[in-house]
Formats: sequence, structure tokens, C-alpha cells
Amino acid sequence: MAEMEEPEMDLEEAVPTAEEIDAAKAIVEDWIARGEEISDRATPAVETRDAAIDEAWSVKEEADARVWNNGIEDLIDAQEDFEDEVLDAQARLEDTLENNGTVTDLEAL
Repeated sequence: MAEMEEPEMDLEEAVPTAEEIDAAKAIVEDWIARGEEISDRATPAVETRDAAIDEAWSVKEEADARVWNNGIEDLIDAQEDFEDEVLDAQARLEDTLENNGTVTDLEAL
């Protein structure tokens, strides 16, 4: 197997100079400043969007509550109607049993 030669590397060439470090810092600082400017310009739009989302959520919750309450009221009304119908049916049955003599026959037993 052939031996690979390691490339010669001068460590002093690989280490950035103070000027290169300063230039890199300046680039990063510029990026940070531009990012902050973008954030500052975007903040009003973000706040407006967030307020619209909050308002839409409130409207939805109110609508959901109305639907729920209406459903409960309908359920209560249906239960009351059912109970009225059952009581009416029971009263009609009792009248029928009384009128056709079934109650008298039963009492005679």
C-alpha cells in the first residue's frame, strides 16, 4: 500500500489575523444590526396580526358558546316535550281504562 503524504500546513497561515477577525466581527455586527432593524420594522405588523388572531379567537369562542347553549336549551325543551307527551299518554290510558270498565273489573277481583 502506498504511503500518503500529509500536506504541509503552516499553522500561522491557518490562524486568522487580527484584521481578519475584526472584519469577521464587523460582518456579524452588521448582520445583527440589520436583523434588529427588520425586527423593529416587522413589530407593528406582528402586533396587528396577533391582535387580529386574538379577536378571531374570541369571536369563535363566543359563537361556540352560543351554539352550545342553544343545543342545551333545545335538549331541555325536547325533554320537557317528551315528559308532557308521556304524562298526556298516561292520562289518556287511565281515562280509557276507566271508561271501558277495566278499572272496575280489576277492582272487583
